[in-house]
Amino acid sequence: MIKSSVDLPVPYRGSHWCGESSLGNIAILGDSYSKPDLEEESAVWVDHLLKDTSICVHNLAFPSVTVEDDLHYRDFSRVFPRNRRPTPMFPPSIRPNYLRFCTSRPFQYVQANRLVILVSYLGINDCGSTSADVIVEALFGAVHDLYVKTGARNFVLVDVPPIDRSPGALDSSDEMQDRVETWNGLLGARTSKFATSSPQATVFVFSSHNVLTDVLDDPLEYDFGENDPDDEGGAVWEDDLHLTPAVHAILADRFLASLKAEDQ
Repeated sequence: MIKSSVDLPVPYRGSHWCGESSLGNIAILGDSYSKPDLEEESAVWVDHLLKDTSICVHNLAFPSVTVEDDLHYRDFSRVFPRNRRPTPMFPPSIRPNYLRFCTSRPFQYVQANRLVILVSYLGINDCGSTSADVIVEALFGAVHDLYVKTGARNFVLVDVPPIDRSPGALDSSDEMQDRVETWNGLLGARTSKFATSSPQATVFVFSSHNVLTDVLDDPLEYDFGENDPDDEGGAVWEDDLHLTPAVHAILADRFLASLKAEDQ
């Protein structure tokens, strides 16, 4: 384990991590925080990554996805298939994205060289469940399957942001805070366990919780108004749960800065 930072609290760097050059190909699994509904035009953090021409981003996110209902152990490894007939785990409307990604020549190249980074930004929609331990275990069962069966080596797990402070959680903020803290605690502990037993793996936990907490605690520092952290449809919260493009830009900047800092 290497030295942690506030945005990268759980960093384990394996032999296949090549610093900034490892960021050439990123595959993202996520929910509406990574891909909004088709009728929405708001930019999310993934869109800001796309502005970096040195990064090839494969956005495999889908709105409303949960680990519990949509991420299956048997199917997860097909994101990094050894064959050319993957069976996607998400609804039919997103399957063409998987097919293009998994059968493309660039994918075959990075798969063979184990350079692709898998980013999982999942868990926000799972915090409505009380079975966080079982769900997090299922997530890492899938990650382990990728590591063993497909040769994937670089993983970034993004924790859950403080959705308990979102406008939509005002009536249940204490309960939601407990669930978010439980999820993030389990994610960190399970990451350490996986990394310890998988010496070739690079595994980072990137803390979107820390990034958004910084914004909410000190909005003036980020050029927001003093009341913006509480306002639905304002400069921070686009609606009762989702962030504005301005906050997603901060999230993307901190994400890239954290990973680029982990250079050899």
